[in-house]
Amino acid sequence: MTAAAVAGRVLFASSVVSQAISSPSTQTPRVILHAGNSSPASIATYSYLKARNIDVLVTFNNRHASPLAEVQDTHCQIFASSPCSVWSFHARAWASKGVDVAFNFDTNLDIAKETIQLLSNGGSLINIGHESPHRVRRGQRYLSVDPKTILNSLNSMQTALDIATPSMLAALAPATEAFSLDRLSTTYQMAQAPSAVDVAVLMDLRTIDPQLSILRGGILKGTNAFDPRASYVIIGGVGGLGANIARCLVENGARHVALTSRSGEDVSIPSYIAGRLMQEKKIISSLRAIPGVEIDIFAVDCLDAPKTKQMFASLSRRLAGVFYVAARLNDQRFTNLKSEDDWRIVHDVKVKGVKVLLEAVDPKLLDFLVLTSSMATVSGSPGQANYAAAQTEMEAIGSRLPNTVCVLVPPITDGGVFVRALPPGNARNAALDKYKALGMTGIRVATHCVDAIWSLNTPSEIKVYVPPVNWKKVCELGIPDYQLASLRHLLVKETTEVGSNRESTEQSIRATCAMVLSLEVDDLEENIPLSSYGLDSLTSVRLSGILKQYFNIAVTQLQLLSRHMTGR
Repeated sequence: MTAAAVAGRVLFASSVVSQAISSPSTQTPRVILHAGNSSPASIATYSYLKARNIDVLVTFNNRHASPLAEVQDTHCQIFASSPCSVWSFHARAWASKGVDVAFNFDTNLDIAKETIQLLSNGGSLINIGHESPHRVRRGQRYLSVDPKTILNSLNSMQTALDIATPSMLAALAPATEAFSLDRLSTTYQMAQAPSAVDVAVLMDLRTIDPQLSILRGGILKGTNAFDPRASYVIIGGVGGLGANIARCLVENGARHVALTSRSGEDVSIPSYIAGRLMQEKKIISSLRAIPGVEIDIFAVDCLDAPKTKQMFASLSRRLAGVFYVAARLNDQRFTNLKSEDDWRIVHDVKVKGVKVLLEAVDPKLLDFLVLTSSMATVSGSPGQANYAAAQTEMEAIGSRLPNTVCVLVPPITDGGVFVRALPPGNARNAALDKYKALGMTGIRVATHCVDAIWSLNTPSEIKVYVPPVNWKKVCELGIPDYQLASLRHLLVKETTEVGSNRESTEQSIRATCAMVLSLEVDDLEENIPLSSYGLDSLTSVRLSGILKQYFNIAVTQLQLLSRHMTGR
């Protein structure tokens, strides 16, 4: 890391700074360095000028974040960039015949405009990393330098290293701080600190304590969970869940995401015409607007083996992870499932589709493979025998695969196959109200799909990931009595049901209010209105019903929302 930093600094100093200060006729050029935000290139420029004992006047933006703020040198004057009048006044007295060279890393146009007025008749203004619209006077020079172009020149790099003297290398080398692996958090904080601009933070990996726990990327705050140089593929992913998974991937570091569907981005398909995928299109568009993010959508049927293989082969980057979210419904009573097609239309998408995927991709070579299943495999679902059976078989396949986890997906209430399968009108609204307590938004389900990855290849590996679910509501919505025995261990006694004889009625009511407001009982003060804790019109209706049912207390919604505390 230190060698790379020195090489880049030497190249920049020899090809830009050295060339610029060697052109003035005077033997002791007067140089201004506008360091701006004190980038590594600006620090290298200062270090080179200091090593040459050249008089330099320096300005920078943030006094607390710049390492130049602590400089104490007889050949250097340090000023804040703003206001311009302060450093300009001192520059006129310091360089009475004008400034010979000005290196400008500051994007403030007023800085460049003022500097031009200070240049000598043969002076040079070098803008690094940006353009300046202001013209220089006759006899003066203006150069615009792109550091990336310079650093990409391998021949120039080798030449710069060949002619660099030991004293030049020493002057340009950053300070170093080395840490052992058990101080990883400290190392990361040091590297992110503003004062680390001119410091190479090194991690000593020569001796690693075998007792140290291994953390995946994303566990530590500020680290990426996903590789920005790799590709991630979401099969069957243009619908609600796939678009939200793409969002989670990008928000956690991924920069190259591919989604597949049977129709791709064909806007002539019925779903686009009916406006049912407008929300998903907005998510994809917003992700594509992020610099560096590439979102590709392929028109590939998950059951088409040749096209699936061709799609994976076309990826130019390492394939790091795959989400298989394809699904299809054909809901009807079990007694009506009479033809083979009634089963195959659902079964093939979940089971055959996974087998097609496994022909194209080896899970051993992936960081992870996520298969999305359904809550129907745990609780059953009336009218979805074919769907539950297909999901169960897919889970069995996934349990035998390396780097693979199945996620039980609850109903997605703001998109996806569940919402699109609902009938229009009041029946649709009634179904959404019924399953609202069980369902989740697409982004929340996508977050659980990402969370499921963390257990892979750990001692506590989970092959089937079950998101937090209100199992009491699951049972209330039609689980047959003969099946309750397999679910009863999942039920958690709610706060409203814990009114034991040892507690007073008053404490039970207080506990009920705390439960509805998602608070601890001790956090609830008797002299503060419930509305101050966030009670709204919906939760007040719920609380009113609970108080009536369990304590036979009649209190209206308006009374609960009142700013006054009343009691009897």
